Amino acid sequence: MIRVMQFADVINRHDFIDVILKHADRKQFKLFACLRTMESNIAGPEYSSDVTVCLLPGTSRWWIPLTTIRLAWLLRKHEIDVLHTHHFDQAVVGWLATRFSPKAKLVVGRHYSGSIYELSRGWKQKLLLWLEQRVNRAAAFIIVPTVFIQRILCERQSITRDKVAVVPYAFIPEKYDVTSFATIQQIREELNVEAKTVFANFARLHPEKGHTYLLQAIQKIKGQIPAARFLIVGDGAHKHALQQEIIERGLQGQVQLLGWRKDAMSIMNAADVVIQPTLLEAFSQVMAEAMYLAKPLIITRVSGAEEIVEDGVNGFIVPLRDPDALAERVLRLCYDAPLRNSMGLNGQSRIKVAYTVAEVIPKYEAVFRSATSKQSFHE
Repeated sequence: MIRVMQFADVINRHDFIDVILKHADRKQFKLFACLRTMESNIAGPEYSSDVTVCLLPGTSRWWIPLTTIRLAWLLRKHEIDVLHTHHFDQAVVGWLATRFSPKAKLVVGRHYSGSIYELSRGWKQKLLLWLEQRVNRAAAFIIVPTVFIQRILCERQSITRDKVAVVPYAFIPEKYDVTSFATIQQIREELNVEAKTVFANFARLHPEKGHTYLLQAIQKIKGQIPAARFLIVGDGAHKHALQQEIIERGLQGQVQLLGWRKDAMSIMNAADVVIQPTLLEAFSQVMAEAMYLAKPLIITRVSGAEEIVEDGVNGFIVPLRDPDALAERVLRLCYDAPLRNSMGLNGQSRIKVAYTVAEVIPKYEAVFRSATSKQSFHE
């Protein structure tokens, strides 16, 4: 039996890590979860009794040396065969810990695309890239959610293709089949959008999520869409700047900033269209969630979009930083209810066939087996 530890800051109920812990084959794998905090920011997972949960408190980078020592001790104590890390800092800690406990093979889950190249400069970028390259060379495998990210690793860092496994996220009914018609009506009444066409955005309030281009698009066409409303769900450092921009563009009557909401899935279910003008993604979970809920989608050409969205069929893909293209697609979906309906159903069909547990979990399992047997995941 292969002993696999998932290492992350936090695990939320029904997220991609929770799906692995719930659905990996118990006849082949003994599963462990190692977290740096138990305080889930949405809903905590319900671990089964056969999953061993470990806590290594402290999420700041100042804790990395101590966390490394503690993780190495846990790897030896539990005789871990595969350490599957999630996100950048965890991958660095995992790389260092496996140097002290070399029996554990490192599998890196990379959940970002080109953000190191886009969001950092100078010495900081050089340091992050150096660390990333050391981690990637040490890893038995790197798991990425899209071919887009696989290309970044192979072309920019010369990682061999057989070391990079493309495994998308799985989406399960339990997360989405929870909103009743009455709840949808209640949310629309609460937000005063009962008779409106509702466009909703779900993201951190950060410049990389492209909110300013959405506001520019709305300003261009606000006189043509008096019955449309735009909900922005999320929180972040850019909140005050967005509030000011909404006022300066005269959009107070059409745009609402809702802040962080634990009922985000219910709000999405109450919307008519999901719109994501984001500039950087690894694999937009909002994209897949919207499609699962049969919501027509407008999204920028980011990692994963072209692998799941067929432009004009189950959604619209627009160029980055293009408010004119956003405005045109908003107008089309605002006034074409049959198109909204067909796009939503086409998207739902795509997700429910290609991104199920039955399709995705065996790919993770193949990586874990390959890491311990030194075989190529692609064999």
